[in-house]
Amino acid sequence: MRRGWRGDVAIGLAGVFTSLGFAPFNRFYLPVITLAFLYWQWHDASPRLAMRRGWLFGIGLFTASVSWVYVAMDEFGHMGSSAGALTVLFVAVLSLYTALTGWVVKRFCASDQPAAFLLAGAAG
Repeated sequence: MRRGWRGDVAIGLAGVFTSLGFAPFNRFYLPVITLAFLYWQWHDASPRLAMRRGWLFGIGLFTASVSWVYVAMDEFGHMGSSAGALTVLFVAVLSLYTALTGWVVKRFCASDQPAAFLLAGAAG
């Protein structure tokens, strides 16, 4: 597991690459690889680090995936400059889901039981 800012950047990029698994890119294997990388980052992490890495993964994933939200608010909602700020807020709030999943998995599941660790993450 990478420590420090390099690990943070790597997990954020993993989130970005996850979005390539969906239309129109259809690289179906990428989400499997990137989620395995996320779980590997969570394996020996503290609950706080797992939460941060989960949030950064979500930031990368949702930043690359929800550009349509900005377009919808700006072009069709005529929101102007506030569309960008609301899109950033939207991405940050959605990323709390992966952050909370990381924290719950590390807080309540033992890493020495891989099946429970993986099931808890999938349930989150």
